Amino acid sequence: MTTLKISVRTTEVVSPVLQHLYAATRGPNRFNAPIIVHANTFQGAGLGSEKPVDIVPFLESAHQLLPESILSLGWTTSSFEKGGGDWTAFNKLDWQQAFRLLQLLRAMERIEPILLNMRLNDAVLEWLLGIDSPPIYLVLRGDVSDVVDSDSPLRRLARIGIEEKNVKKRRLLFDLDESWRNRIRRFVALSKSGGDDNDEEFRRQQSNKGFPSSSHWLSLQFPSSNPAAGRSSSPFLSSTAVLSPKGVAFLGWPNALLLYDFGKFDEEKEENASPKFKKQLVEGRLMFVTKRQTKQKTILPQRKSGMVIYLFDQEPEFLNSPRVPNSIQAFIGYDGRVSLENKNLNKIGLSEFYAKSSTAQLPLSNCYGFKLLDKGWRVEMEVWTEECSLNDEFNETTKFLNNEDDKRWISQRTFVQLDTPVNSNKKCRNIAVGKSGDGAIDFLARDLR
Repeated sequence: MTTLKISVRTTEVVSPVLQHLYAATRGPNRFNAPIIVHANTFQGAGLGSEKPVDIVPFLESAHQLLPESILSLGWTTSSFEKGGGDWTAFNKLDWQQAFRLLQLLRAMERIEPILLNMRLNDAVLEWLLGIDSPPIYLVLRGDVSDVVDSDSPLRRLARIGIEEKNVKKRRLLFDLDESWRNRIRRFVALSKSGGDDNDEEFRRQQSNKGFPSSSHWLSLQFPSSNPAAGRSSSPFLSSTAVLSPKGVAFLGWPNALLLYDFGKFDEEKEENASPKFKKQLVEGRLMFVTKRQTKQKTILPQRKSGMVIYLFDQEPEFLNSPRVPNSIQAFIGYDGRVSLENKNLNKIGLSEFYAKSSTAQLPLSNCYGFKLLDKGWRVEMEVWTEECSLNDEFNETTKFLNNEDDKRWISQRTFVQLDTPVNSNKKCRNIAVGKSGDGAIDFLARDLR
Protein backbone atom coordinates (compact mmCIF):
# COMPACT_ATOMS: atom_id res chain seq x y z
CA MET A 1 0.00 0.00 0.00
CA THR A 2 1.22 3.48 -0.88
CA THR A 3 2.12 5.78 2.01
CA LEU A 4 1.67 9.53 1.74
CA LYS A 5 4.30 11.67 3.46
CA ILE A 6 3.72 15.40 3.88
CA SER A 7 6.46 17.74 5.14
CA VAL A 8 5.36 20.95 6.83
CA ARG A 9 8.06 23.63 6.62
CA THR A 10 6.69 26.58 8.61
CA THR A 11 4.36 27.08 11.56
CA GLU A 12 2.08 29.34 9.50
CA VAL A 13 1.06 26.56 7.10
CA VAL A 14 0.41 23.90 9.75
CA SER A 15 -3.31 24.59 10.06
CA PRO A 16 -4.20 24.97 6.33
CA VAL A 17 -2.14 21.94 5.28
CA LEU A 18 -3.66 19.69 7.93
CA GLN A 19 -7.17 20.95 7.20
CA HIS A 20 -6.66 20.09 3.53
CA LEU A 21 -5.46 16.61 4.49
CA TYR A 22 -8.45 16.22 6.79
CA ALA A 23 -10.81 17.02 3.91
CA ALA A 24 -8.95 14.57 1.64
CA THR A 25 -9.55 11.73 4.11
CA ARG A 26 -13.30 12.30 4.28
CA GLY A 27 -16.09 11.65 1.77
CA PRO A 28 -16.67 8.96 -0.88
CA ASN A 29 -13.43 9.72 -2.75
CA ARG A 30 -11.30 9.89 0.36
CA PHE A 31 -7.62 9.02 0.45
CA ASN A 32 -7.21 5.74 2.36
CA ALA A 33 -3.44 5.19 2.45
CA PRO A 34 -1.40 5.69 5.66
CA ILE A 35 -0.26 9.28 6.17
CA ILE A 36 3.02 10.46 7.66
CA VAL A 37 3.14 14.14 8.58
CA HIS A 38 6.68 15.46 9.10
CA ALA A 39 7.97 18.73 10.56
CA ASN A 40 11.39 19.89 11.70
CA THR A 41 10.46 20.92 15.22
CA PHE A 42 13.97 20.85 16.77
CA GLN A 43 16.45 23.67 16.21
CA GLY A 44 19.47 22.37 14.31
CA ALA A 45 22.96 23.15 15.55
CA GLY A 46 25.32 25.46 13.70
CA LEU A 47 24.92 28.69 11.78
CA GLY A 48 22.30 29.36 9.17
CA SER A 49 19.66 26.96 10.44
CA GLU A 50 16.10 27.39 9.22
CA LYS A 51 13.43 28.32 11.71
CA PRO A 52 11.84 25.24 13.34
CA VAL A 53 8.12 24.56 13.25
CA ASP A 54 6.47 25.25 16.62
CA ILE A 55 5.98 21.80 18.12
CA VAL A 56 2.88 22.65 20.17
CA PRO A 57 0.47 23.75 17.38
CA PHE A 58 1.91 21.08 15.06
CA LEU A 59 1.27 18.18 17.43
CA GLU A 60 -2.06 19.51 18.69
CA SER A 61 -3.43 20.21 15.18
CA ALA A 62 -2.24 16.87 13.83
CA HIS A 63 -3.73 15.05 16.80
CA GLN A 64 -7.10 16.77 16.41
CA LEU A 65 -7.43 16.60 12.60
CA LEU A 66 -5.47 13.44 11.76
CA PRO A 67 -5.43 11.33 14.94
CA GLU A 68 -4.56 8.11 13.07
CA SER A 69 -1.61 9.57 11.17
CA ILE A 70 2.03 8.90 12.03
CA LEU A 71 3.84 12.04 13.15
CA SER A 72 7.49 12.49 12.23
CA LEU A 73 9.75 15.01 14.00
CA GLY A 74 13.21 16.12 12.90
CA TRP A 75 15.87 18.81 13.02
CA THR A 76 16.20 21.96 10.95
CA THR A 77 19.02 21.84 8.39
CA SER A 78 22.32 23.26 9.62
CA SER A 79 24.93 25.06 7.54
CA PHE A 80 27.06 21.91 7.76
CA GLU A 81 24.43 19.86 5.96
CA LYS A 82 24.10 22.63 3.38
CA GLY A 83 27.82 22.49 2.67
CA GLY A 84 28.87 25.26 5.04
CA GLY A 85 31.52 23.15 6.72
CA ASP A 86 30.36 23.66 10.31
CA TRP A 87 31.72 20.34 11.61
CA THR A 88 30.77 21.20 15.23
CA ALA A 89 27.05 21.14 14.40
CA PHE A 90 25.81 18.05 16.23
CA ASN A 91 22.08 17.65 16.77
CA LYS A 92 21.64 15.96 20.14
CA LEU A 93 18.25 15.60 21.77
CA ASP A 94 18.78 16.67 25.38
CA TRP A 95 16.70 15.65 28.38
CA GLN A 96 14.81 18.95 28.53
CA GLN A 97 13.61 18.51 24.94
CA ALA A 98 12.75 14.85 25.49
CA PHE A 99 10.75 15.55 28.67
CA ARG A 100 8.94 18.46 27.02
CA LEU A 101 7.96 16.26 24.08
CA LEU A 102 6.72 13.41 26.28
CA GLN A 103 4.71 15.74 28.51
CA LEU A 104 2.94 17.17 25.47
CA LEU A 105 2.19 13.73 24.00
CA ARG A 106 0.85 12.43 27.32
CA ALA A 107 -1.36 15.51 27.73
CA MET A 108 -2.93 14.74 24.34
CA GLU A 109 -3.31 11.06 25.34
CA ARG A 110 -1.78 10.15 22.02
CA ILE A 111 -1.34 6.43 21.30
CA GLU A 112 -0.31 6.53 17.63
CA PRO A 113 3.40 6.12 16.78
CA ILE A 114 5.88 8.98 16.69
CA LEU A 115 8.92 8.97 14.39
CA LEU A 116 12.03 10.84 15.55
CA ASN A 117 14.67 11.57 12.92
CA MET A 118 17.98 11.74 14.79
CA ARG A 119 21.65 12.02 13.97
CA LEU A 120 23.84 9.15 15.11
CA ASN A 121 25.16 10.39 18.45
CA ASP A 122 22.54 11.06 21.07
CA ALA A 123 22.25 10.59 24.85
CA VAL A 124 18.59 9.68 25.32
CA LEU A 125 17.77 7.24 22.52
CA GLU A 126 17.69 4.10 24.66
CA TRP A 127 15.28 5.65 27.14
CA LEU A 128 12.92 6.84 24.40
CA LEU A 129 12.94 3.44 22.69
CA GLY A 130 11.57 1.80 25.83
CA ILE A 131 8.44 3.96 26.08
CA ASP A 132 5.19 2.13 25.30
CA SER A 133 2.66 4.97 25.17
CA PRO A 134 2.93 6.43 22.67
CA PRO A 135 5.39 4.11 20.89
CA ILE A 136 8.39 6.07 19.65
CA TYR A 137 10.34 4.96 16.59
CA LEU A 138 13.80 6.30 15.84
CA VAL A 139 15.13 6.85 12.35
CA LEU A 140 18.90 7.29 12.68
CA ARG A 141 20.59 9.10 9.82
CA GLY A 142 24.31 9.15 9.12
CA ASP A 143 26.52 10.04 6.19
CA VAL A 144 30.25 10.12 5.52
CA SER A 145 30.57 13.64 6.94
CA ASP A 146 29.19 12.73 10.38
CA VAL A 147 31.55 12.63 13.35
CA VAL A 148 30.65 10.49 16.39
CA ASP A 149 32.66 11.28 19.50
CA SER A 150 32.16 7.83 21.09
CA ASP A 151 31.42 4.31 19.87
CA SER A 152 29.47 3.47 23.03
CA PRO A 153 26.06 4.72 21.78
CA LEU A 154 26.47 2.74 18.56
CA ARG A 155 27.35 -0.43 20.46
CA ARG A 156 24.31 -0.07 22.70
CA LEU A 157 22.04 0.61 19.72
CA ALA A 158 23.40 -2.46 17.92
CA ARG A 159 22.59 -4.56 21.00
CA ILE A 160 19.08 -3.13 21.16
CA GLY A 161 18.51 -4.40 17.62
CA ILE A 162 19.65 -7.87 18.66
CA GLU A 163 17.55 -7.99 21.83
CA GLU A 164 14.35 -7.10 19.96
CA LYS A 165 13.60 -10.63 18.71
CA ASN A 166 10.13 -9.73 17.49
CA VAL A 167 10.61 -7.83 14.22
CA LYS A 168 7.18 -6.21 14.53
CA LYS A 169 8.26 -4.59 17.79
CA ARG A 170 11.53 -3.15 16.51
CA ARG A 171 11.55 0.62 16.72
CA LEU A 172 15.06 1.39 15.50
CA LEU A 173 15.53 2.17 11.80
CA PHE A 174 18.79 3.18 10.09
CA ASP A 175 19.16 5.54 7.13
CA LEU A 176 22.94 5.32 6.67
CA ASP A 177 25.58 5.61 4.01
CA GLU A 178 27.71 2.51 3.33
CA SER A 179 30.57 3.47 5.69
CA TRP A 180 28.26 3.82 8.69
CA ARG A 181 26.29 0.74 7.66
CA ASN A 182 29.47 -1.34 7.77
CA ARG A 183 30.36 0.09 11.17
CA ILE A 184 26.98 -0.84 12.62
CA ARG A 185 27.27 -4.34 11.13
CA ARG A 186 30.61 -4.77 12.88
CA PHE A 187 29.07 -3.94 16.27
CA VAL A 188 26.17 -6.32 15.60
CA ALA A 189 28.58 -9.12 14.69
CA LEU A 190 30.63 -8.54 17.85
CA SER A 191 27.54 -8.59 20.04
CA LYS A 192 26.17 -11.77 18.45
CA SER A 193 29.46 -13.59 18.80
CA GLY A 194 30.05 -12.41 22.37
CA GLY A 195 33.30 -10.81 21.23
CA ASP A 196 32.45 -7.70 23.19
CA ASP A 197 32.36 -9.49 26.54
CA ASN A 198 35.66 -7.95 27.60
CA ASP A 199 34.07 -4.54 27.35
CA GLU A 200 33.48 -3.29 30.91
CA GLU A 201 30.31 -1.45 29.89
CA PHE A 202 28.88 -4.60 28.31
CA ARG A 203 29.47 -6.60 31.50
CA ARG A 204 27.76 -3.89 33.54
CA GLN A 205 24.72 -3.94 31.27
CA GLN A 206 24.51 -7.72 31.42
CA SER A 207 24.42 -7.63 35.23
CA ASN A 208 22.03 -4.65 35.36
CA LYS A 209 19.21 -4.76 32.83
CA GLY A 210 18.00 -1.32 33.86
CA PHE A 211 14.68 -0.27 35.35
CA PRO A 212 12.47 -3.37 35.79
CA SER A 213 9.19 -1.56 35.09
CA SER A 214 7.13 -4.61 34.15
CA SER A 215 8.31 -7.01 36.85
CA HIS A 216 8.78 -5.04 40.08
CA TRP A 217 7.00 -1.69 39.89
CA LEU A 218 3.44 -0.55 39.28
CA SER A 219 2.66 2.98 38.11
CA LEU A 220 -0.36 4.66 39.75
CA GLN A 221 -1.83 7.85 38.25
CA PHE A 222 -4.11 10.19 40.22
CA PRO A 223 -6.05 13.33 39.25
CA SER A 224 -3.80 16.38 39.33
CA SER A 225 -3.51 17.99 42.75
CA ASN A 226 -2.44 21.30 41.22
CA PRO A 227 -5.28 23.87 40.93
CA ALA A 228 -3.41 25.75 38.18
CA ALA A 229 -3.29 22.64 36.02
CA GLY A 230 -7.00 22.18 36.40
CA ARG A 231 -7.74 25.74 35.25
CA SER A 232 -5.34 25.73 32.30
CA SER A 233 -5.35 23.92 28.98
CA SER A 234 -1.57 24.15 28.71
CA PRO A 235 -0.07 20.68 28.17
CA PHE A 236 3.01 21.73 30.11
CA LEU A 237 1.03 22.01 33.34
CA SER A 238 -0.07 18.41 33.03
CA SER A 239 1.41 15.65 35.16
CA THR A 240 2.57 12.17 34.35
CA ALA A 241 5.10 9.44 34.98
CA VAL A 242 6.74 7.93 31.90
CA LEU A 243 8.20 4.43 32.28
CA SER A 244 10.98 2.95 30.20
CA PRO A 245 13.38 0.06 30.89
CA LYS A 246 16.08 2.72 31.24
CA GLY A 247 14.28 4.70 33.94
CA VAL A 248 11.08 6.44 34.99
CA ALA A 249 10.56 10.16 34.42
CA PHE A 250 8.27 12.18 36.70
CA LEU A 251 7.02 15.17 34.69
CA GLY A 252 4.97 18.20 35.69
CA TRP A 253 3.07 18.53 38.94
CA PRO A 254 3.02 15.53 41.31
CA ASN A 255 0.20 13.13 40.45
CA ALA A 256 1.86 9.70 40.13
CA LEU A 257 3.28 7.02 42.40
CA LEU A 258 5.54 4.11 41.56
CA LEU A 259 4.52 1.23 43.82
CA TYR A 260 6.83 -1.68 44.57
CA ASP A 261 5.31 -5.11 43.85
CA PHE A 262 6.07 -7.39 46.78
CA GLY A 263 5.00 -10.36 44.73
CA LYS A 264 8.45 -10.01 43.14
CA PHE A 265 10.32 -9.34 46.39
CA ASP A 266 14.04 -10.09 46.11
CA GLU A 267 14.92 -12.62 48.79
CA GLU A 268 18.60 -11.66 48.57
CA LYS A 269 17.76 -8.41 50.34
CA GLU A 270 16.71 -10.40 53.43
CA GLU A 271 19.77 -12.58 53.88
CA ASN A 272 21.32 -10.26 56.48
CA ALA A 273 18.08 -9.45 58.28
CA SER A 274 17.51 -10.21 61.95
CA PRO A 275 14.99 -12.95 62.86
CA LYS A 276 12.39 -10.36 63.87
CA PHE A 277 12.57 -7.80 61.07
CA LYS A 278 13.02 -7.89 57.31
CA LYS A 279 15.42 -5.40 55.79
CA GLN A 280 14.62 -3.59 52.56
CA LEU A 281 17.08 -1.77 50.33
CA VAL A 282 16.03 0.80 47.73
CA GLU A 283 18.72 2.36 45.58
CA GLY A 284 19.01 4.35 42.38
CA ARG A 285 20.30 7.41 40.59
CA LEU A 286 18.49 10.72 40.04
CA MET A 287 18.84 13.36 37.36
CA PHE A 288 16.92 16.62 37.92
CA VAL A 289 15.88 18.60 34.84
CA THR A 290 14.74 22.20 35.22
CA LYS A 291 12.36 23.38 32.52
CA ARG A 292 14.16 25.53 29.98
CA GLN A 293 12.34 28.78 30.78
CA THR A 294 12.52 28.35 34.56
CA LYS A 295 14.71 30.72 36.56
CA GLN A 296 16.36 29.42 39.71
CA LYS A 297 14.85 32.13 41.90
CA THR A 298 11.29 31.23 40.84
CA ILE A 299 11.58 27.74 42.37
CA LEU A 300 10.21 28.14 45.89
CA PRO A 301 12.19 26.23 48.57
CA GLN A 302 9.09 25.69 50.70
CA ARG A 303 7.61 23.53 47.94
CA LYS A 304 10.40 20.99 48.48
CA SER A 305 10.80 20.01 44.83
CA GLY A 306 12.42 16.61 44.49
CA MET A 307 11.94 12.86 44.84
CA VAL A 308 10.20 11.30 47.83
CA ILE A 309 10.15 7.64 48.86
CA TYR A 310 7.20 6.61 51.04
CA LEU A 311 7.46 3.70 53.49
CA PHE A 312 3.97 2.89 54.76
CA ASP A 313 1.78 0.20 56.35
CA GLN A 314 -1.51 1.15 54.67
CA GLU A 315 -2.85 -1.26 52.06
CA PRO A 316 -1.89 0.15 48.62
CA GLU A 317 -5.40 -0.29 47.17
CA PHE A 318 -6.67 2.35 49.60
CA LEU A 319 -4.32 5.06 48.32
CA ASN A 320 -6.30 7.94 46.81
CA SER A 321 -3.63 10.59 46.16
CA PRO A 322 0.06 10.85 45.20
CA ARG A 323 0.84 11.87 48.80
CA VAL A 324 0.88 9.01 51.29
CA PRO A 325 -0.22 10.05 54.81
CA ASN A 326 0.97 8.33 57.98
CA SER A 327 4.21 7.24 56.37
CA ILE A 328 7.96 7.54 56.71
CA GLN A 329 9.18 9.88 53.99
CA ALA A 330 12.68 9.95 52.52
CA PHE A 331 13.30 13.12 50.50
CA ILE A 332 16.06 14.13 48.08
CA GLY A 333 15.67 17.68 46.79
CA TYR A 334 16.93 19.10 43.51
CA ASP A 335 18.90 21.63 45.61
CA GLY A 336 20.72 18.95 47.63
CA ARG A 337 18.43 18.89 50.68
CA VAL A 338 18.13 15.42 52.19
CA SER A 339 15.70 14.38 54.93
CA LEU A 340 13.95 11.51 56.67
CA GLU A 341 10.62 12.28 58.34
CA ASN A 342 8.27 10.36 60.65
CA LYS A 343 4.82 11.36 59.40
CA ASN A 344 2.88 8.73 61.37
CA LEU A 345 3.76 9.74 64.94
CA ASN A 346 0.56 11.66 65.61
CA LYS A 347 -1.53 8.69 64.59
CA ILE A 348 0.05 6.29 67.04
CA GLY A 349 0.80 8.82 69.79
CA LEU A 350 4.55 8.12 70.01
CA SER A 351 5.88 11.58 69.16
CA GLU A 352 7.63 11.88 72.53
CA PHE A 353 9.65 8.70 71.93
CA TYR A 354 10.82 9.24 68.34
CA ALA A 355 12.49 12.12 66.54
CA LYS A 356 10.31 13.71 63.87
CA SER A 357 13.04 14.19 61.28
CA SER A 358 16.70 13.95 60.35
CA THR A 359 18.13 16.32 57.74
CA ALA A 360 21.33 17.03 55.83
CA GLN A 361 22.53 19.22 52.97
CA LEU A 362 24.58 18.41 49.86
CA PRO A 363 25.94 20.85 47.26
CA LEU A 364 23.61 21.65 44.37
CA SER A 365 24.00 19.08 41.58
CA ASN A 366 22.02 17.89 38.57
CA CYS A 367 22.53 14.27 39.61
CA TYR A 368 22.52 12.28 42.85
CA GLY A 369 22.88 8.62 43.79
CA PHE A 370 21.22 7.11 46.85
CA LYS A 371 20.74 4.01 48.99
CA LEU A 372 17.82 3.72 51.43
CA LEU A 373 17.83 0.90 53.99
CA ASP A 374 14.68 0.11 55.99
CA LYS A 375 15.53 -2.12 58.97
CA GLY A 376 12.01 -2.11 60.39
CA TRP A 377 13.01 -0.18 63.52
CA ARG A 378 15.37 2.30 61.84
CA VAL A 379 15.66 3.86 58.39
CA GLU A 380 19.07 4.87 57.01
CA MET A 381 19.82 6.78 53.82
CA GLU A 382 23.09 7.61 52.10
CA VAL A 383 23.08 10.19 49.28
CA TRP A 384 25.94 11.45 47.13
CA THR A 385 26.47 13.84 44.24
CA GLU A 386 27.29 12.58 40.76
CA GLU A 387 28.91 14.72 38.10
CA CYS A 388 26.76 15.07 35.00
CA SER A 389 25.39 17.51 32.47
CA LEU A 390 21.89 17.62 31.03
CA ASN A 391 23.24 18.00 27.50
CA ASP A 392 26.26 15.68 27.56
CA GLU A 393 26.53 11.94 27.44
CA PHE A 394 27.12 9.81 30.51
CA ASN A 395 29.86 7.28 30.79
CA GLU A 396 27.59 4.43 31.89
CA THR A 397 30.53 2.45 33.26
CA THR A 398 31.85 5.07 35.69
CA LYS A 399 28.49 6.91 35.99
CA PHE A 400 30.42 10.17 35.60
CA LEU A 401 30.59 12.70 32.78
CA ASN A 402 33.02 11.99 29.96
CA ASN A 403 35.34 14.90 30.73
CA GLU A 404 39.05 14.12 30.73
CA ASP A 405 40.05 17.71 31.49
CA ASP A 406 38.34 18.10 34.86
CA LYS A 407 40.24 16.05 37.44
CA ARG A 408 39.24 18.25 40.38
CA TRP A 409 35.64 17.16 40.82
CA ILE A 410 35.00 15.13 43.98
CA SER A 411 31.73 13.44 44.92
CA GLN A 412 30.16 14.72 48.16
CA ARG A 413 28.29 12.29 50.44
CA THR A 414 25.95 12.54 53.39
CA PHE A 415 24.16 10.09 55.68
CA VAL A 416 20.94 10.40 57.70
CA GLN A 417 19.11 7.93 59.92
CA LEU A 418 15.90 7.89 61.91
CA ASP A 419 14.48 5.46 64.46
CA THR A 420 10.92 4.51 63.56
CA PRO A 421 7.95 2.72 65.16
CA VAL A 422 7.88 -1.00 64.45
CA ASN A 423 4.98 -2.49 62.54
CA SER A 424 2.99 -4.66 64.96
CA ASN A 425 2.66 -7.50 62.44
CA LYS A 426 6.37 -7.23 61.56
CA LYS A 427 5.62 -7.19 57.85
CA CYS A 428 7.72 -5.23 55.39
CA ARG A 429 6.53 -1.70 54.84
CA ASN A 430 5.10 -0.91 51.42
CA ILE A 431 7.33 1.20 49.18
CA ALA A 432 6.25 3.95 46.79
CA VAL A 433 8.30 6.50 44.86
CA GLY A 434 6.83 9.86 43.93
CA LYS A 435 7.48 13.49 43.21
CA SER A 436 7.31 16.44 45.59
CA GLY A 437 7.06 20.14 44.81
CA ASP A 438 5.86 21.92 41.67
CA GLY A 439 6.00 21.46 37.92
CA ALA A 440 9.16 23.50 37.37
CA ILE A 441 11.41 20.53 38.16
CA ASP A 442 11.25 17.13 36.43
CA PHE A 443 13.45 14.18 37.27
CA LEU A 444 14.53 10.82 35.90
CA ALA A 445 15.10 7.90 38.28
CA ARG A 446 17.49 5.33 36.82
CA ASP A 447 18.83 1.99 38.07
CA LEU A 448 15.93 2.02 40.55
CA ARG A 449 15.66 -1.26 42.42
